[in-house]
Amino acid sequence: MPVAELRSFVIGVVLAGVLLGFGALVSGAFSGGDGEGAPTVRLLGTPRPSPTARATARPLATQPAAQPTAAATAAANSGATPRPSPSPTLQAGSLPDRTTCDAIRGTPYRSDRERDFFLANCLPTATPTLEPAAAAQSGYANGAATLSAGLDAQIAYLIERAAAPALEDASWRQFTSQAAQNVKALAADLERLSPPACLTAAHGSLLQAARQAAAAADLILGGVSSANAGQVSQAGSALGVARSSLAQAAAAVRSASC
Repeated sequence: MPVAELRSFVIGVVLAGVLLGFGALVSGAFSGGDGEGAPTVRLLGTPRPSPTARATARPLATQPAAQPTAAATAAANSGATPRPSPSPTLQAGSLPDRTTCDAIRGTPYRSDRERDFFLANCLPTATPTLEPAAAAQSGYANGAATLSAGLDAQIAYLIERAAAPALEDASWRQFTSQAAQNVKALAADLERLSPPACLTAAHGSLLQAARQAAAAADLILGGVSSANAGQVSQAGSALGVARSSLAQAAAAVRSASC
């Protein structure tokens, strides 16, 4: 075979081999076969959470709901609208003591000490009757009623003090002695009244009761001065008798007519 033909034959064989190899390569890449080592094409997708991640996911925490109060629950059950508790108010027993006669007069005492002050310092007074005879009865009756009421209050106070003598207590001695002096002063004021003729007998009974009370007040003063509790208690009994007589005499004055 000539050299030129041989060369052409070899080149043709080489080209044919190259073409056949290239064709086989292309056919394997796109055939989709299951051959081992064959290339595969995967499409990228949206990533999904793993089962563990789904199991451990938690919703956002929220604040716990406020629990209703017992009062609100009770009000809701009864159908009433809950209301705030009222603010504390000042109780009667916590009011301050008053220190003027006009403020206390005619009202309940706020404390024992206020009563002590009033009875010791706020005596009733009555102007002696100096009116003409036509007005003498009403003027005397008003004055006698005022003084008798004041005397009765002082006697009642002294009877209470004498029932439980506390001679070691300076305040007890002070107010007890003052009340005894007041009894004597009121008895003296009754002595100065001038009754009309038609009330002379009733006035005499009133003066007798007032003098009994004044005598018992002197016993009180003596017992306080000598620290004699027995004498103070004895004076208390005498004051009880005087008070009963005073009530009867005052009633006689009120009921007398001229």
